[in-house]
Amino acid sequence: MKSNSLYTALTIGPIYRTFNQAKRTRAVWAASYFFSYISRRILEEAVNSGMNILLPDISMMTTENGRKTGLKGKFGAGLYADRLYFMNDSLTNKEKLKIIVEKVLNEVVSQSGNGISNDFLNDYINIHIIEKTIEEHELKDNEFPLKILNQTLDNWELFQNFNFNYEKNPLQQLFNSKAAESFLSKDAFGSSNRVFKSISEIATTSFERDNTVKEQYASTVKKNLRSKEETDLIDELIKNNIPIRPRHKYFTVIYADGDNIGKVLSEINQKGIDLKGFSKSLFEFGCKAEETIYRYGGTGIYLGGEDVLVFAPITCIDSDDSQKQNTVFHLIQQLDKDFEDTVQKFSKDNQITMPTLSFGIMISYYKHPLKEAMTEAYRQLNEVAKNKNSKNNIALRIQKHSGQYFDACVMKGFGNSLKGLYSLIDYHCKTPKNKKNDSDEILRSITQKLRDSIFVLLLKKAVSEGTPDAFIKNFFNENIHTGISPKATFLKEIRDLANQIINEYDDKDEAVEVLKTILQFILLVNSQRDN
Repeated sequence: MKSNSLYTALTIGPIYRTFNQAKRTRAVWAASYFFSYISRRILEEAVNSGMNILLPDISMMTTENGRKTGLKGKFGAGLYADRLYFMNDSLTNKEKLKIIVEKVLNEVVSQSGNGISNDFLNDYINIHIIEKTIEEHELKDNEFPLKILNQTLDNWELFQNFNFNYEKNPLQQLFNSKAAESFLSKDAFGSSNRVFKSISEIATTSFERDNTVKEQYASTVKKNLRSKEETDLIDELIKNNIPIRPRHKYFTVIYADGDNIGKVLSEINQKGIDLKGFSKSLFEFGCKAEETIYRYGGTGIYLGGEDVLVFAPITCIDSDDSQKQNTVFHLIQQLDKDFEDTVQKFSKDNQITMPTLSFGIMISYYKHPLKEAMTEAYRQLNEVAKNKNSKNNIALRIQKHSGQYFDACVMKGFGNSLKGLYSLIDYHCKTPKNKKNDSDEILRSITQKLRDSIFVLLLKKAVSEGTPDAFIKNFFNENIHTGISPKATFLKEIRDLANQIINEYDDKDEAVEVLKTILQFILLVNSQRDN
């Protein structure tokens, strides 16, 4: 990006305020896709009118009937962020962009119905367009043009419209529509007549891949959707002898966000690296991540830049192997791999700071309010995972039906304990279990003991003194806990993981919370009855 140049930039909202009004998964998806759609359409019109696009990268756009068309996700996720950037020239300026915005909003009104008028949309949508000349003397320390533009847009976003003249928000009627014929569904899913999944459907997605019940499951879901009455899908599945277990009554909200992106952008500017190459790597990550989420059994809501929002079951049968079960931790590993293959590869190739991904996760009971689950996942990301010096963390809350919750912040930078944690989860959750498991009893016993402050104190002391074996033998000294029995093997695995985590984490209490929460997760996955 050049200094001493004139730039135009645009931001669109209010995204999070609109999210907060949504009470159903389909409304959250539709609201997210709505803003991504508007951003994409503005970009398409700008490109086709010859404007000088600075960001995002447009090299992945396709050409249809002589016009450039923006990138679309294969599975309905929005891929466009809420900001666009332009370098001014003879064809690029603020007034021209205003005309394009007005055209796109008029299109939205004509396609929306539901009482959405031009007056309402202009009152509700916050689109701020700035035009700014950035001089050489403004670029101090780590300042660079994109950072200055973002700071200016941040300031403008403080001034938001509030449509007090309207008692109801007609956009929410559009977002809540079950109809696959809405222009958002048509744009995202084409002619597939797809209806966005409810929380109960997301939580029970695994049955779509269970050969023993998938036809019966599909029939029950279809009947439930067509019912004019609000019925509980889980209750209907139980009535139809679908083997519902506690894990099928919980769903996951996942927020993810890139770490050290500011440093990356600063170094890109300092070294004169093509910024569009970085933007392209972000689009590539979004495309890969969307497919990873779909293959796991989740639903990508938003995949713009390095930001990710996902709804997913806590476990799901593998898309390629009906005898194997994956968990949300498997999904996180795959998303990290997608990030490594795209965004981190760009940084490695250009020898600049290596960005990472932090995650905020909320595992919630299917009857708990979606808004609360989303708010907590967002808080876990921003106030826990990204609030530590290391970043690159997984902040997790498991909230039980009873209201009891377990919190943990897993440090991805600690390789040994992370590998041990993933290994333990994978081994004990890899097979769909509909019967009591040999290790269930000892697992319950350990999770109970980890609530005892004396037990925890002695555990930390044993690890620090290098005597975890003696500690385990002291507390679990029955014959069935020794030798090569499943219970004995499981105890050794717990011993090894406790040793790794407590040794690697500076905060030993935090390490114990990680162990406790991960064991609670395994217990939830394998439980045969509600606790």
